[in-house]
Amino acid sequence: MKALDRNIVLGYISAFGSAVSYGIVTLVAQKIINDYFPPVVASAFSIIFGMLILGFLFIKDIFKDVQKISFKSLMWVLLAGVSGAWGVTFWFIALNNGPIVIVAPISATFPLVSLVLTFVFLKKIERLTFRIVLGSVFVVLGVVIIASMNN
Repeated sequence: MKALDRNIVLGYISAFGSAVSYGIVTLVAQKIINDYFPPVVASAFSIIFGMLILGFLFIKDIFKDVQKISFKSLMWVLLAGVSGAWGVTFWFIALNNGPIVIVAPISATFPLVSLVLTFVFLKKIERLTFRIVLGSVFVVLGVVIIASMNN
């Protein structure tokens, strides 16, 4: 298998791992906000513990790569961190205020935001095809169907 093929397979496996992790955190977060903490406190603890665990696991890589950091790359990492922290916080607030069966599909529309931002900012790096856009439309239609049938 070529290196490019291995990278693509690793990307797909990682995406599936992400889906499983987010599926688990949905149930765990619901338990936490129902029984232990308000959503903002729960999201803060979640982010702090996640940061500590990742820092411990990847400490060698962090020290190696921090030497290459530039102001521009630091700004992108800062934007990713802030966006991710707000995403987790909104997720916990949503779970606190709405049923999982509605909140989870709505949050699953995040690829649409990614598609729009990709179209605007990453035209030279990523290519949007008709098939990708059509698949995204189906995601939204699925969310509309789920949300309308549960109300």
